[in-house]
Amino acid sequence: MVNDGSKDNTEEILTNFPQVIKINTKRVGLSAARNIGIQYSKGDFILFLDADDYLLPDGIEHNVNHFKQFPTAAFVSGAHLRQDIEGNYLPVTPALYKEGDVYSALLLGNYIAMEATVLYRKELFFTFHFDPKLIACEDYDINLRIARHFPVYSHREFVAVYWIHNKSMSADNNKMLQAVMKVLKQQVPFLQSQNEKDALQSGMVSWNNYYH
Repeated sequence: MVNDGSKDNTEEILTNFPQVIKINTKRVGLSAARNIGIQYSKGDFILFLDADDYLLPDGIEHNVNHFKQFPTAAFVSGAHLRQDIEGNYLPVTPALYKEGDVYSALLLGNYIAMEATVLYRKELFFTFHFDPKLIACEDYDINLRIARHFPVYSHREFVAVYWIHNKSMSADNNKMLQAVMKVLKQQVPFLQSQNEKDALQSGMVSWNNYYH
């Protein structure tokens, strides 16, 4: 658990969970906090859970089962539920099935949608790291970079719940649009086909429409 300068009762809560490794940082930002957490992790797989979201009881189990089905996967992602500030579940669009080379699909849009639904192989992070220069969309960025090199898979089982509130980083449309455009532009030097170039252009149009 990486506490990046929080002033709430995190420390008090964690006294009930002595098995949890606690790391305190001082507002290093989301990407750096995740990179630090990776260094302390001990398992074969890694999942990142933000403070305002939560996992469903069998969420990780669904992802692990799909790793068994797709042993070449670098990461596996699932579906998520959305909850408003009053605790009501909102209508959801079924998650997409994606298998293998999904780089172009991610250029078109972030079909994963919620980072907590993704389970990664630990060894990926010997090479890949979250970009601390990004103010947002750091998960989209690293997933694009991984998918450019390795097969990834998705499924429709529900893994986590995304809490929608007005203090969320994703509530700032201008900030999010700037970040996602920066992420996509960083992919330009690596595009290898016309299909990938077309996917990136279509993705930029879609993100503009989405945030406007």
